[in-house]
Amino acid sequence: IDRYMEITENHFSNKDMLEEIYNNCFNLAMRYDKGRVNEISTVLGQRLLNIGKFESAGELYEAVNQFERAIDSFLQIKKFDRAMECA
Repeated sequence: IDRYMEITENHFSNKDMLEEIYNNCFNLAMRYDKGRVNEISTVLGQRLLNIGKFESAGELYEAVNQFERAIDSFLQIKKFDRAMECA
């Protein structure tokens, strides 16, 4: 998990690959390190937003009950139905 957390846009310019890396990191944290999930989701969610992966960020935030952030993420890409589900 810590190694995944070290990976940033400086390491890869491929945003799809970064999205996959960040999602893998989050999934590992959900399975093996639940005590750090909130911290990890906050960092990874912001990174996903920074690279324009709003839907993934919204799903990540939704998974950890950070609904306001999830709603904001979904609204950025006009996924109003998903935003309403979170609300």
